[in-house]
Amino acid sequence: MNMRLIIAACGAAMLLAGCATGSRYAEPKPALPDAYSVALPGTAQATAATPQELAQWWRQFNDPQLDKIVDRALDANRDVQLALARIREVRAMRGIADARASPQLGISGSAARDRMSQNGRLPTTGITNPANIYQSGFDASWEIDAFGGVAHARDAAAAELASSEFDRAAVAVSVSAEVVNSYLRLRGAQAQLAVLDEQLAVAQDSIVIAAARLRSGLVSDLDLLRARELAATLAARRPLLLADADVAMRRLGVLSGAQAASLIAELSPPQPLPTLVPQLPPALPAQLLARRPDLRAIERSLAAENARVGVADAARYPSLSASLTLGLLSLATGNFTNAASAAWNAGAGFSAPLYSGGGRNAELDAARARYDQAAIRYDGATARAVEEVEAAALRYAGTRERREKLAAALAYDEDARNLAAMRYRSGLADFLEVLDAQRQLFSVQADEVATREETLNHLVALYKALGGGWDANEPRQASAQR
Repeated sequence: MNMRLIIAACGAAMLLAGCATGSRYAEPKPALPDAYSVALPGTAQATAATPQELAQWWRQFNDPQLDKIVDRALDANRDVQLALARIREVRAMRGIADARASPQLGISGSAARDRMSQNGRLPTTGITNPANIYQSGFDASWEIDAFGGVAHARDAAAAELASSEFDRAAVAVSVSAEVVNSYLRLRGAQAQLAVLDEQLAVAQDSIVIAAARLRSGLVSDLDLLRARELAATLAARRPLLLADADVAMRRLGVLSGAQAASLIAELSPPQPLPTLVPQLPPALPAQLLARRPDLRAIERSLAAENARVGVADAARYPSLSASLTLGLLSLATGNFTNAASAAWNAGAGFSAPLYSGGGRNAELDAARARYDQAAIRYDGATARAVEEVEAAALRYAGTRERREKLAAALAYDEDARNLAAMRYRSGLADFLEVLDAQRQLFSVQADEVATREETLNHLVALYKALGGGWDANEPRQASAQR
């Protein structure tokens, strides 16, 4: 091919590069309400949390042990490590996509000994046979992105990388919430054990009183049997509570990236359930799009699907390439570097689909359908995000009100139990009245502890639904380079 024709072909290809296919991506704006339909706790207080404080919301519990476990989990949790490995994979895939836009360079060399058949169609007269052949060369090739297919593939890879980084942040949000929930489960079980021990002490006192009155002939054996039955019933709850505490400690060990039993010695000493006055930043539903990494990950996946539409569209048009080979070829080493050994080849080529039975158009239609599916998923995820915030706020408000009412009922039940015990000692009531009062008190005490734990769990769900657990302003790359 004449060099002028090669240059002309390359120039035409560069002009065609302005004919990029696909459509420009614009981030969709889902229809979200202007405000939440329920009031979020703590947002009207003067001490409302800032978005940065929301990123480490668990520190509001003022529990150094919990802080240490969460920090350890965010560094060493296996799901977090898996997400980081996924980022490294997607970053490498982006490098592969970027490389397609650059010229490909290479060198080659060979040395061979070759013998041609003397009975073949080509005579070997005057040619050394067998002969040594020495060759070296420099190769360059470039796929000219005339219709934007390579550029769209690079855009898709970049969007997938951003999505994987947001996925890692979403994993961090889930891991921090699961660690706190497991920690609350542990401290809730320990609080239940503390209440149970108090109840058992009272039940043992009742056995002593019933036994003394039985020896005095004031009551029958039935009172003593009932007292012992209550103590045995209470004691039967202890193994289950111990198991709950042990399971929670082992779960925390796994969540922190270690073995299940790694934190048992550290967490076995009982501690009370944390107390927390919720502090949330004033927030609007639309801010969830920036605050929640799972939504941002879905949006970046949507951008990737849009770019893949461009890739499928560009595949329907010709592909252009340019190549250049420079080298040396000789039958002897003595003249290998002479100018006469020089060999070169330069060219430009193209290939164009003529007929694919509608396959190319079908691939484009499929890419557009995948984009539509991603858009629907994004819209649905934003609607569910608002629902999760409001549901968590409603559940938190409901359990908090229930706990307040249980606290009032607890005071009444304590007075009723004391009065029943006093009436029994005075001979004004039978032991069944004491047992009923004690059972009611013990039941409310257990419910009050369980409701405290449940209230905190719903608050954790609210922090998670608002996107707490990561810093929306930190550079995405920092997480993948830890």
